[in-house]
Amino acid sequence: CMQVCGSRAGCSNIAYPRLVMKLVPVGLRGLMMAVMIAALMSDLDSIFNSASTIFTLDVYKLIRKSASSRELMIVGRIFVAFMVVISIAWVPIIVEMQGGQMYLYIQEVADYLTPPVAALFLLAIFWKRCNEQGAFYGGMAGFVLGAVLLN
Repeated sequence: CMQVCGSRAGCSNIAYPRLVMKLVPVGLRGLMMAVMIAALMSDLDSIFNSASTIFTLDVYKLIRKSASSRELMIVGRIFVAFMVVISIAWVPIIVEMQGGQMYLYIQEVADYLTPPVAALFLLAIFWKRCNEQGAFYGGMAGFVLGAVLLN
């Protein structure tokens, strides 16, 4: 892979774009790239919107109970800007740690953080004594353990 993409670990990050550029006719290349960018923008928009809503309604509203709708909207927008800056700053760290293999890093994070969610889901279905507080603290313990194992 050193000759193709300059990475010792692999070229999975550029495989699909290179395939599109080599095999797809010229007229469809722009369409394919527009589709990829639109899908990426949709995913990021959903993530940022959800994170902003969770922060604004669940955290900020607890801190400032008398916040107006306009204030909540401004706080939500500021939080989205904060998340964008953090996301952009995080990319070079991931590239440096994983040798450019972003997909492998995402899978590694999912390997440690998904099992607590699955365990909570199954417990909630099959065990009638599972309540909201127990699920919350069990989930937090699972996420902390996953974060510790990730590092």
